[in-house]
Amino acid sequence: MNAGLAAAALVLWAFADWTWWVLLPLFVASVLSRVVFSLFFSAWQEWAGSVVLVAVILFLTTWSSGWALWIAVGVALLGVAWGLRLVSPKWLRWVALGLGLVLALTGSTVEFVTWANGRAERERQDQLAHDFAVAKMRPDSGVGMFWGLVRAVSSNDPKVGCWYFTPEATQQFADVVGAPDCPAAFHKLHGQITDKRAYVNAQIPFEDSHYPKDGEPAWASGCNLQVTTGILESGPPGGPMLGVIRLDKDPRFNGAGGYLITSYTPCGTLPPGVVPKAPERPLLPSYPPSYAAMVASRVARSDESVCLYMTDRGQAEFAAAWGASDCAGAVRVLAGKVADADRYRQPQDAKEGTKDADGRLVIDACRLTWYRWGDKAGTPPPGPQLGYITVSRPDPAEVGWMIDGWRLCS
Repeated sequence: MNAGLAAAALVLWAFADWTWWVLLPLFVASVLSRVVFSLFFSAWQEWAGSVVLVAVILFLTTWSSGWALWIAVGVALLGVAWGLRLVSPKWLRWVALGLGLVLALTGSTVEFVTWANGRAERERQDQLAHDFAVAKMRPDSGVGMFWGLVRAVSSNDPKVGCWYFTPEATQQFADVVGAPDCPAAFHKLHGQITDKRAYVNAQIPFEDSHYPKDGEPAWASGCNLQVTTGILESGPPGGPMLGVIRLDKDPRFNGAGGYLITSYTPCGTLPPGVVPKAPERPLLPSYPPSYAAMVASRVARSDESVCLYMTDRGQAEFAAAWGASDCAGAVRVLAGKVADADRYRQPQDAKEGTKDADGRLVIDACRLTWYRWGDKAGTPPPGPQLGYITVSRPDPAEVGWMIDGWRLCS
């Protein structure tokens, strides 16, 4: 019997994580029980060991689960069955053996399932914590995302670049670039760089990064990459443009962490879920002659947003002046006539002229000059003269002007 009780105590000790300090009360209890039984209960002295073991078992149950107690009791019954193998009727031995097996196996099964489920949950929580740590490292804006993509292309590092994409977006990216997979796509884009020093610093304009708004997902466009060349000045990136991306956060983290690219489409195509909206009217210039530099700068990079600064009549006359069907087409026609985009975007000497018959102000952009430090005398202009730009105020209460007419230089 004592062997069974000792085995039960060991089982409970194991479920108590083998806490060594419980041996101290075990030793003290053993000594005290021997003293007490020898002094006062000498007839029961042979039961001293059993009493100590029972006390230890009761103490260890406070450190263990109920199912561990089932196992301990089952083990104890198996010890009892073994001790009674020669001195008891067979049926009693078999009852103790069967009950011990049932309790030990049932408790062991439940404890194992509990342990396995706990282990799986701990692994899930560990993976979740790892994924969240990774998510916090991702960019939190479209500008930041393209900053990372550009550097991955510049350094020819697909391992970092592909890390920004979901598996579905990875394949979309490869298809748009015309490569078999994501790493090959980054290698191909790296081979298209013409100016490595410039391209590594290329960025998208802030207005090309769109945060979530009115149910629309976050998205950004890498179709207008540019490099800062001076104060409020930018130039070509020295390498390939990138496409349009949709950005989403991991729903497991309730909006925390950074973005992941969930869709990649070519320029001119919006990602799924992104609904095109009518562009809002920009802040209008309050100094009319500044339109010459603004139009030249946007034409130099084929930026069709210049049309947002024109009334319907202004767009129609601008298109007719340059032989195009619409304003965007006129921008492309005019951009095709520019020989040096970097110089063309900084004209001087636009003049405020007289008013026309309708009382609109006319800007003389037919005598523009382009001068840059180091230019030699007689350097040809980088592109055509713009023409006569007619402007008007859409709202008399506002100070801003819109382009309301256009005609070529006579």
